[in-house]
Amino acid sequence: MLIGDPHDYANSTYRAQIAKLDVAILGMYNGWNGGVFAASVNAIKALNPSILLGNYTIMTEVPTASGGATAAKWTKLTAEHGPSGIGDWWAYDAAGAHTDWSAGAFGSYDTNLTLLTTPDSNGDRWPQWVAKNDYSEIIQGVNWDIWYSDNNMWKPRDDPDWNRSGSNDSQDSETTRNWWRDGQRAYYDQVRATAPGLALWVNADSDLDGSTYPTAATPFTQYKGVADGAFIEHGMGETWSVEEWGGWQLLMTWYRTLKANLTGPKHVLLDAYFPSTTDYQYARYALASTLMDDGFFSASTDYAQVLWFDEFDLAGTASTKWLGAAIDPPQTSAWSLGVYRRNFANGTVLVNPKGNGSRTVTIGSGYHRIAGTQAPAVNSGAAVTSTVTLADRDGLLLVKP
Repeated sequence: MLIGDPHDYANSTYRAQIAKLDVAILGMYNGWNGGVFAASVNAIKALNPSILLGNYTIMTEVPTASGGATAAKWTKLTAEHGPSGIGDWWAYDAAGAHTDWSAGAFGSYDTNLTLLTTPDSNGDRWPQWVAKNDYSEIIQGVNWDIWYSDNNMWKPRDDPDWNRSGSNDSQDSETTRNWWRDGQRAYYDQVRATAPGLALWVNADSDLDGSTYPTAATPFTQYKGVADGAFIEHGMGETWSVEEWGGWQLLMTWYRTLKANLTGPKHVLLDAYFPSTTDYQYARYALASTLMDDGFFSASTDYAQVLWFDEFDLAGTASTKWLGAAIDPPQTSAWSLGVYRRNFANGTVLVNPKGNGSRTVTIGSGYHRIAGTQAPAVNSGAAVTSTVTLADRDGLLLVKP
């Protein structure tokens, strides 16, 4: 997830770092690099033709400052009014003030993405119009593989007066939640119609139908079977991460159900935030957790730095596909002493979940430790003769020699 400043995609060194990845979401915006997007995308793909590249969009909010990259959106949002303010395209509270779900953290105003607004002269509401605008400004004519949409939330996170009835609409109301989800779905439907050749990925804060995560959700239908891919943002590593407050099993349940509720290739990016980029035990744990199912692993700090660990490519001696095809299906139960294991054609992966304590398990012969430099005491290159010990909240990738 490489959407953060300085958006240095025209830099050849940074392009080479990106090209080492299997998938990357970029943050090009209207006017970036003089509006020349294709050259940078093509340059990255020339280095790695198999990489999947997507670009960031967001339809739930627009920066509070007008002009610049969002000038067209500001103009449209401000111009579209309903009678007596009922049906306006900005979201307002009952007092008529702009609302901001992040309380100023991101410097944006909420858009009225519901289908309660008044259509424009083309019959579009905000979700349809902004999808078409996103396409013309940053998607069209560029060799993207993915259209990425942020803020796929199962409910709104504040309480505007969406229908301008004079009272704020509670985010805890199922009626309000359905207004919100119907608007999001309208954007996705327009994305599909506008760019049918692109995969649609979302940043999901749910399992896309509320059946398992979050546990407070009433099941819903608007998002299931709609997106091809989903991003679990900071699934671990932050104080508010699911793995932190809800445990490893809840994170994995979310991961598995989210994947099941996708369509097409069903790609999930399980993202781990790294407070320390040299915490190699945590890196092994997060990567190994992801490998218990079939998703991509995302390691993030500021959403600009490309983190790299020895396990990704055998310390620079192989490709990121060195493990080969999975022999075992995705793992939903422990293999031994609470430790999970999944075997691959060229190696095996172990993960010891948070709260399981230190465990020594019998692996058997036929594996070697990775020969690495970042954690040489663990990745020593030595043959594994029988057992390995994993600390609590640890993982291990072993290779067949």
